[in-house]
Amino acid sequence: MIVLIFCAMVPAVTSAADTAEPVRGEVWREGLESDLRVEGLIVAYRPGTAMATGDVSAASAALPSPGGGVRLSVVEPLPLERMLVGVSPARLSKAELVRVMELIAADEGVRLVEPNLVFPPPGELGSTGTARPAAGARAPQLDDPNDPYYRDQWGIQRVAHTYVPQAWDLGVSGLNQTIAVVDTGYIRHPDIANQLWDRGRNFIRDARSSRVPAGPSDDAEDLGTWADRGYCGVDQYGDPVPSQKVPSSWHGSHVAGIAAAQANNALGIAGIAYRARILPVRVIGACGADGADIENGIVWAAGGPVPGGRVNAHPADVINLSLGGESACSPTMQAALDYAAGQGITVVIAAGNDNADSVDYSPANCAGPKIVVGALRADGTRWVDGLHQGSNWGAQVDVVAPGADIPSTVGLSDVGPLRDPWNFGVRNQTGTSMAAPHVAAVAALVRERYPQSTPLQVKERITVGAEAMQQPGNCWDMGVSICGSGLVRAWNSVQP
Repeated sequence: MIVLIFCAMVPAVTSAADTAEPVRGEVWREGLESDLRVEGLIVAYRPGTAMATGDVSAASAALPSPGGGVRLSVVEPLPLERMLVGVSPARLSKAELVRVMELIAADEGVRLVEPNLVFPPPGELGSTGTARPAAGARAPQLDDPNDPYYRDQWGIQRVAHTYVPQAWDLGVSGLNQTIAVVDTGYIRHPDIANQLWDRGRNFIRDARSSRVPAGPSDDAEDLGTWADRGYCGVDQYGDPVPSQKVPSSWHGSHVAGIAAAQANNALGIAGIAYRARILPVRVIGACGADGADIENGIVWAAGGPVPGGRVNAHPADVINLSLGGESACSPTMQAALDYAAGQGITVVIAAGNDNADSVDYSPANCAGPKIVVGALRADGTRWVDGLHQGSNWGAQVDVVAPGADIPSTVGLSDVGPLRDPWNFGVRNQTGTSMAAPHVAAVAALVRERYPQSTPLQVKERITVGAEAMQQPGNCWDMGVSICGSGLVRAWNSVQP
């Protein structure tokens, strides 16, 4: 009887194995709920597969044939076991994109499929005044840098309570620290030229957006984000992108100057971490920044291997991300941030500029020990300019920093590229993009003083050292702070 029962069970076990469901990858649909443009798909593969090692031939062979006139092709390998897959025609309905993603995910080697979301390029929110030449006359004050526009930098003066000069008095200036600015790239501004490690890297694949026909290269020079109406095509609703003519923002250099412009050189402004080095990483062009390019930029800035790119000889200590859009945090964005954190790098992220809850904005809403920064005006209140423009707020925000009418290094032309020294100057710009590099620079000061600090410890020093915002005010809602721990205070963060 025992033998008969055992033999009877064997076919049942075999049958269950034969009918088991094949392994399927995950389809990340949340990205399609946003209004962001989609440029292809990002496919993550299971470890141990040929595709995960960057084998383009294997990935191409594994792609399905969706039918219905839709064609798929591998564009390029990405870091962290991913591939960028092109979809033709480029503008499919959301339902059709989901169908295609599900077909790709049916391959047992696929771990995850997501849309490659495109964040819009940063605009010049609240830019004020005429751009000024980099040089200018002023009477130096005792113990002040002799930079001509230092007096205009309300965000680091003693009256702003960020206590940057007091931190300098403790002997910190960003020495031996590298701040990667993952943004529009650099311009040859004389106030930041000596701060650059090298020319960085350009990761923008789209030649129209980048203005570099050959594609990615070992030069992150900002060639301008100006664009005529419709220069970048149309969105999913058929509307022109951009909707109107826009000038170049020189955004990456404005951000870099706030963080680490050369100080006491009788030129321009004084950077907060003025002895730190800048690593320019170009991911934002005239038509925005897509997830694949941003992943490349973050991983490369962190010292990681990126297919087709040279090894980064100067991995960042701090990464500044003054970019983003309304979307859930994509798996690829999260993976890139996790990689940076795993390398011991502090990542600082702008909260966003829509006067909305930052929980709905990526990468501010991603997980991990990053520092999310909101923006303040000179009167100490959260920057707000109308119902739908202002610093984002909420539980995702860790600290706030000066972000309204912040002077920094820019080009004086609305277009580019810039070659003439007279094309460089100083302009005020506004937004959480300007607040974030204040905090990235303070993070560099903290890391200089405490070089063994983990990203979580750097964050703790900055949040614990912040000054709580006053009640009542627009940083409070029902008695709960929506501006995190408050205004960053450099001196508090670096002192023993």
